[in-house]
Amino acid sequence: MPPLRHPPLLAAVVADDLRRAIDAGEFEGGQLPSEPELARRMKISRATLRQAITELEEAGLIRRRHGKGTFVTDHAAALRNILNENSGTSDLIRAAGWVPSTTDVVPVVRTTSAREAASLALVADAQVLSIRRTRLADGRPAVAVEDVLPLAVLTEAGIDTDRLVADLAVRSSLYDLLDEAGLAVDHGFVDIRATQARGDVARRLGLEAGTPLILLDQVDTTADGVEVLSSREWYAPEVFQFRVYRRGPGSRR
Repeated sequence: MPPLRHPPLLAAVVADDLRRAIDAGEFEGGQLPSEPELARRMKISRATLRQAITELEEAGLIRRRHGKGTFVTDHAAALRNILNENSGTSDLIRAAGWVPSTTDVVPVVRTTSAREAASLALVADAQVLSIRRTRLADGRPAVAVEDVLPLAVLTEAGIDTDRLVADLAVRSSLYDLLDEAGLAVDHGFVDIRATQARGDVARRLGLEAGTPLILLDQVDTTADGVEVLSSREWYAPEVFQFRVYRRGPGSRR
C-alpha cells in the first residue's frame, strides 16, 4: 500500500479495501475473520479496524451478530450506489457495470454566483473555474455535471487550469486529479431533490424538456477544511437508481 498523505484517513482506506474484498466475494461463507485475525492480516490496529467496520456497517454492507461474528449482508452488492458514500461518478458508473467516459467539456473562468460564494466560503467577486461536462455510461449520456472550483485554491495548489481541463477530458475523474495535486476530498454535504430536464441539461442528456431528473447539489471539503469543489449533478433516473440505508429504531423497550 502506498504511503498515506493524510494519516487520519487510514480507517477510510481500510474500509475501501474491505469493500473491494466484499465485492470480489473474498470472504468465505460471507463471514469476515475475527477482529484480531483481520487486524493481523491487514497489519493495522484493532481500533482502526473497528472504525472501518463501523463505516461499512453504517453503509449496510456488513452486519455484526453478537456472539457469532461479522457477516456480509445479503444485499451488499445492490448497495453500491448508496448516497452516504461518494467515490465519484466514474466509480459509480463502473460499479453499475458500465465503462465511464466524458464528452462535451466546457470550461469557463467567471465570477462566482451568490450561491457558490456562500457554499465555498468565497467573497462575492471571487473568480472560479466552472467546468460543464457530460458523463457517459457505455457511451450513453447518464449524468450532466457542473463543477465549480475556486481559482485561488487551484492557484495555491499549483494547478494549471488548462492542464486540468485537458486531463479531465481524458481521465474523467476530477477527484483523482485533485488528489494528485494535494487537494484530496475528505467529505462533503449533498442536497438531493427531484427536478426536470431543461435547456442545456436536457440537450446534454438527450432528453425531452420536462423529463424527471435526480439532482445532487454537493460541496466537497479537504481534510484541512478547505471547500475545494461545488458540484451539481443531474442523473437520468432510467440510468441510475440510488438506495439509502436507514437504521431502524430497534427495540424501544
